[in-house]
Amino acid sequence: MVALVNEVSTLRRHLEAYHKDQYLKWAKANNFLSMLPKCRKAKAEKAASAKLQTQLEDHHKPNAEKIIPYSDKAFREAATEWLIATNQPIQAFEHPSFHKMINIASRASNGVKIQVERQHVTKSSTCSIHRSNISKTISTYVSDSGSPSL
Repeated sequence: MVALVNEVSTLRRHLEAYHKDQYLKWAKANNFLSMLPKCRKAKAEKAASAKLQTQLEDHHKPNAEKIIPYSDKAFREAATEWLIATNQPIQAFEHPSFHKMINIASRASNGVKIQVERQHVTKSSTCSIHRSNISKTISTYVSDSGSPSL
């Protein structure tokens, strides 16, 4: 006598034990995902192992310079060292261009790297900025007729 069971899991275990080859052949022919317990377990293990990190990711740089986390104290020390090393006046910290430079650098995600250009390139760049500032100043104080507006 054969007992009829309405449990799907029992049927799957029976198919796996006695009719596995026929079932897999049918599943492949009908583009059906195998639901046999051992097949599902193997698929779950494969998916879980794929989620595990097996090697270092590409963006990891083992010899990268250690980035000091921001703190007001560390910034104050670095700014003071810069002030002394470059022989700047204390008022340099109050200058708007210094604040602009710090605000721009604060948005950098991986630190700031300053490429020092050749001296003649830096000199021409500085002269160009200076000429632009002089032109703006002159245009502010000279009227359209060419005479100073006081």
